[in-house]
Amino acid sequence: MKKFVKVLCGILALSCLSAALVGCGDNPPALSQPVVTLDLRDGSAPQQITVSHGDYISKTSPFKTPKREGWFFDSWYLDEACTESAIGTHITEDMHVYAGWTDSTVVPMNPDANSIPYDELFDISIRAIPTGMQDTAKLYITVTPKGDFTGENSTDRFEIQVSYKWLSNEQFMGEYTNEVVAHASAREIYLEKSNGYALTDYEVITGGTTIPDYVYTKYERTTASIDYVYDDPTLQFNHGN
Repeated sequence: MKKFVKVLCGILALSCLSAALVGCGDNPPALSQPVVTLDLRDGSAPQQITVSHGDYISKTSPFKTPKREGWFFDSWYLDEACTESAIGTHITEDMHVYAGWTDSTVVPMNPDANSIPYDELFDISIRAIPTGMQDTAKLYITVTPKGDFTGENSTDRFEIQVSYKWLSNEQFMGEYTNEVVAHASAREIYLEKSNGYALTDYEVITGGTTIPDYVYTKYERTTASIDYVYDDPTLQFNHGN
């Protein structure tokens, strides 16, 4: 009898332990939300931002890209001297991050992690009209730089590729789907230092993609962009100093 009681007690103890372990599995401890102190290095007070545990740092997240008049945002860094990149760092504890800036120095234009996004350097607009030829469009391209890039170290001439897209009018849950219904792109378009890297109604005929005539009138939602920059050029922002 005593032996039976001991066995029964052992079984009950194991059952309780199993239940406790299952309970722990169902309710894992909540991960802390780290606080990141952002030092923009622009004379303003550091900002503290709460992020999710495990977020990783990119140039545009989990923090908004900062703005500073007369400067270009370079990247986020782990040290105040901006020598150790924070890009790709997983945030698991409280930490400091520092903003790096580019001022009156060579701005890289090749599309890598440390380059300035094209839309921060240029405004672009495109008008498209049919040519009467199948699957072609005539594009009138206007490119306006968002600053003076004619510093002495700037590349004299470089090539860009641009795109013009017609977007669907369809909506889902009150928001546009942004489906691309037709697309035209062109390269061998050159921005030159002598012209201040600007173009006004530069004409080019492009094709290679199905562009039905009706898209010009049916789809009024469009977008224009610089997709790629060739020749690995550099620009130097000239503050006029």
